[in-house]
Amino acid sequence: MIAIRPTWTVTSPLASVQRGITAAISWRLPLSKMISYLPRPRSPKWPGLLACGTVLFGHFLLPTPAFAHEVRPAYLELREITTGEFSVLWKTPARGEMRLALSPEFSGQPKDITPPVNRQTETAVVQTWKIRTIESLRGQTVRIRGLERTMTDVLVRIEFADGSSWVQRLTPSNPTATVPVEQGAWEVAGQYSKLGVEHILLGIDHLLFVLALLMITRGTMRLVKTITAFTVAHSITLGLATLGFIHVPSQPVEAL
Repeated sequence: MIAIRPTWTVTSPLASVQRGITAAISWRLPLSKMISYLPRPRSPKWPGLLACGTVLFGHFLLPTPAFAHEVRPAYLELREITTGEFSVLWKTPARGEMRLALSPEFSGQPKDITPPVNRQTETAVVQTWKIRTIESLRGQTVRIRGLERTMTDVLVRIEFADGSSWVQRLTPSNPTATVPVEQGAWEVAGQYSKLGVEHILLGIDHLLFVLALLMITRGTMRLVKTITAFTVAHSITLGLATLGFIHVPSQPVEAL
């Protein structure tokens, strides 16, 4: 007896991934349809190809920096030098001579005691100056003028002379915030936890990476260990970059 084989054509795993990416770019297929183009798990090359396909999917479907609206965040930092006197660092995204028209404002209307000093980097304009407040910054409202007309966020950080600090993320839909008069350790921890969760959930690159981990990692414990290792490594590199110990040029990062 002769066995009749199925009539569908078997393609290589790489060709299947390429076909799925091409179809996704051309027709914006739903996720369920795109997954059908992936090679079957029993292929020995499947995990690597799936990870590669996920990266390519994110690269081609997401708008690149050259054509998208500016979404890189701005950063405002105030450090209290003496009582009522602060050093200010204001960093706004820029592309060449163009920069976002954003400016910070406080309800107490602090006075500038030194003129702003501008420094141009490859991706931003950094301004530094000093201010003196008539009233304490605690309880004042901080507002980023012009933020509502953009697609970016602003991270605000105020460090007081007593060692306490306040961190808040301002968005186009919520460009103002009030500096709390008092803030306990649990409130500070809650703020950082909220920022961390928002950073992960709003970062499509993180979600795509976790999706790839879910697809190529087998076993619950191995998956937990993999995600934990990723989280720890990400926290370490983020801390080193924030403290200035390492610096990665923006061009290869944006290309990836």
